[in-house]
Amino acid sequence: MSARSISRIVFASLSFCIAIGASAQSLSSSPVIFRSGPWEVHRTTDAMTDATVCTAVYKNNFGVQLSENMLTIAVPDGVKNVQLRFDDTDPQAVRPATHSEFENTRVEITGGDFHQVIDSSRLRYQVTTAANSVVTGDIDLGGVFQTHDNVRAGCAGSPIATPAAQVSDACTPALRDRMSHKGIAAQDIEEICSTASQ
Repeated sequence: MSARSISRIVFASLSFCIAIGASAQSLSSSPVIFRSGPWEVHRTTDAMTDATVCTAVYKNNFGVQLSENMLTIAVPDGVKNVQLRFDDTDPQAVRPATHSEFENTRVEITGGDFHQVIDSSRLRYQVTTAANSVVTGDIDLGGVFQTHDNVRAGCAGSPIATPAAQVSDACTPALRDRMSHKGIAAQDIEEICSTASQ
């Protein structure tokens, strides 16, 4: 991979992370109130209303978040259409992205599909992006029922963990995931990250 290609990928990826980092920054430094399986519930305070906000995060990936009524999955290149598969059932029909999904560049699982999230143990998804690339993922829903109960109850309780200070690294987990979804080999990702942090 040429230095120019590496620089282009790093710039595009860092631009994406800065965009999502602005909304996830306070969440990433917030206390963890509850943990079940791969899910952690974070408690923050709405700056405008002082209301408590409870958000569950999947495997410390702030691109996958569970609230009281929605599961969201960030998709950097925008969402054109979505297909979901719960457990080992047949995949659902491909559906076009909603206006909100397109505007917010994320899959938004609500309504009946959200109830299936809570009652299932696995979610697989396939997204065609606005750039006509395909992004797939596999989410372990183990512990999500208990996690949702805690979110719905207002994430009451004392913090059980304080997030560790993040190591200074140009490549966050979200950035590494994005590069991996783009088909960049693991050794190239390491090269990109080590080059960018120098």
